[in-house]
Amino acid sequence: MKIIQQFVQALIGIVKLRKAEQYEEAEKEIQTASRFYLKINPELLMMGSEEWLLDQIDEVERRMIAADLLYEQGLIQEGKRNNGSSFFKRALTLYEAAGQLGEPKVEEVRAKLEAT
Repeated sequence: MKIIQQFVQALIGIVKLRKAEQYEEAEKEIQTASRFYLKINPELLMMGSEEWLLDQIDEVERRMIAADLLYEQGLIQEGKRNNGSSFFKRALTLYEAAGQLGEPKVEEVRAKLEAT
């Protein structure tokens, strides 16, 4: 449980940086979180296919962490005036695989995908 609490604090930091439009710093924090909490190279998290992510990340908690990081990366891309849909799509796949259907965050991600 402690690791989840630590991740929540890291995620709060990422959100604050993103909202302050400090996108590069937020991305660095996402990279750090990927290495520390997922033990995955951040480039693989950002570029991996949905199938690869599901194969590599098979625990519910880790899928949730990866989905949260991908969702934040998608929001950062939108803040930079880029398309974040590929990040939202992979985040949604991981949320669904973690059994989070119907959760507010999942519906938020689904709405983002429909808007793009």
